[in-house]
Amino acid sequence: QIRSIGFAPLFAGVWVSPRVSADEAWEVLTMRKAMLATVLRTPNPRFGRPMTEAWSSTVIDEMYTGFIDSFSPFADIGDREVAPADALVLRTSLMNAWRLFKEQDPDLPQAMGLGSSLRVEARQLFVSLYDRLAPGAEQRVRQAVAAAELEAGTNHSSLVASYTVEARLEELERLRRAGSRLS
Repeated sequence: QIRSIGFAPLFAGVWVSPRVSADEAWEVLTMRKAMLATVLRTPNPRFGRPMTEAWSSTVIDEMYTGFIDSFSPFADIGDREVAPADALVLRTSLMNAWRLFKEQDPDLPQAMGLGSSLRVEARQLFVSLYDRLAPGAEQRVRQAVAAAELEAGTNHSSLVASYTVEARLEELERLRRAGSRLS
């Protein structure tokens, strides 16, 4: 779906995006096996309608309001007030909700008549919660990795002690090359 990378329909057969490159558009169209497509890039599009009409400011404002309403009750949590498992779940929910804005909000400046003032409030809430939930979420990931390794009968205590996604991917690649069973 090209909407998922930031396109919106301006009118029948014409989709616009203020931020997607021609290469990205071609990649998505190729993956979707589009039979007929034309990709144009212009600094000053003129289609007879303003490009901003492709997005609904009402829908965008409703999405940000929903986000704020859903996550503002957690705004005053401290690092230690949330169990690690809950921090991971909440942080994952927060990221999933935030990613949906890419489909609906073209992130245009307010001067163009589409930039939502709620975007700033929602972004501040997102960043604050995302950062404050990080220690607990990371602790839960470490716990899960340690438990999985214990259950698999492996002993990677040094890996668990300094766990990072990059380190784990490197370790998995090393094990794959060595022909080890990956669990």
